[in-house]
Amino acid sequence: MMQSVSLKQRVLFALTVLIVCAVSGSAQTLLQTFPIADSLTRVPPSESKLVVLAKKKIADRHITFVGVKGEKEVLLAAITLQPIADVKKDISLGVQFDGLKPTPGKIDTWGYIYDRNQDGKIDYMTLLSGAAAIWASDMPKYYPERNVSMDDEQLQLYIGHCNLVFNYWADDNFDGKLDGVVFADMFPNRDWVRRKLAVSSSTYNENYDQITSFRKLPGDIADSIEAYDDGVSYYPMGSEISAILGKPEFDEKTNILSLLNLAVKECKLEKKLKTLQAPKQ
Repeated sequence: MMQSVSLKQRVLFALTVLIVCAVSGSAQTLLQTFPIADSLTRVPPSESKLVVLAKKKIADRHITFVGVKGEKEVLLAAITLQPIADVKKDISLGVQFDGLKPTPGKIDTWGYIYDRNQDGKIDYMTLLSGAAAIWASDMPKYYPERNVSMDDEQLQLYIGHCNLVFNYWADDNFDGKLDGVVFADMFPNRDWVRRKLAVSSSTYNENYDQITSFRKLPGDIADSIEAYDDGVSYYPMGSEISAILGKPEFDEKTNILSLLNLAVKECKLEKKLKTLQAPKQ
């Protein structure tokens, strides 16, 4: 059954986040840490400085922990079926292009990882989703839809707005299970990221009752969200058909979290995980 998420509910949720952020001295939550997590994806280090800190094979997966030359902390983790030959060449921290099509590079199964409460376990993952143009508030009202020819100005606008796209997964009660995500939602008729959906559970279970949308920061837009008993409707990259973000996606990413934390323990990297705290006011 479809549920209506009102503007009032979304505003109250955003205000609650801001209030908690202002008064809390503990590890910050999904939306509190989103701005800094997002900003770190926009100003990454040079790929030439990437180094492998540790490797571990678990079952048929190769987990590679990558850092920056001269630093001890883990920057990101990749999960692949084959060992990574050269992280400097195989992992791209910025958008690449195949002709006019944005791409994430050779390996796209990686993400930035963080330990917000400093207990030696990953509890926040900024996972690469792909590459696409990202809609902004200054976009023209009329812009070509998918498969419609663009003039030079429109093409330059498209290329200039292309970037890597990430989804931000959080375990906010630090029990090893993910209970919140900031997720990219595409336009159904354009190859552009329309907005971000923030979906989380106030009770840290499968009841995803906190839902809002935004472009850059929570509360910056007011639009409708289709929420159902089994999750929230969104449009995946390259699809004109909507999908549901719900328990299966959370379970899948929780399995990734568990795999990474097992590898962290076996590689003895507990004290080398980055924290993710917003600056104190």
